[in-house]
Amino acid sequence: MKTFITAALCLIALQAHADNNIYHNGWIDFNKNGVKDVYEDSRSDIDDRIKDLLGQMTVEEKTCQMATLYGFDRINLRPGESRTVKFTILPEDLEILDRDMHWTVEPGEFEVRIGSSSADIRIKDSFTVI
Repeated sequence: MKTFITAALCLIALQAHADNNIYHNGWIDFNKNGVKDVYEDSRSDIDDRIKDLLGQMTVEEKTCQMATLYGFDRINLRPGESRTVKFTILPEDLEILDRDMHWTVEPGEFEVRIGSSSADIRIKDSFTVI
């Protein structure tokens, strides 16, 4: 009997979120921090709400790059069998366009996830770009 495993390498920008109820009397705690932020307050000035929201967003959130698949390999394994799979992450793999439309690598912490699918992550680690 063969087991089919797809090893996938995915970098995720790290985010910390508390796991609590977001619905409060009169407002929704979108970022789950337990505090009514300016952008969550519908009575605040719209320009102040936008400025507050953008100030709290990471570069990854602003560019919609919360997760990116950088490589995969399909591996056929028999029960009890193991193999080593290697992926190389190059600086250009982490590049995004900055506000001046130049490719750049933003500093920050990146999480590496490896598993049989995005729903079955078996290994997690992280690295920091400075």
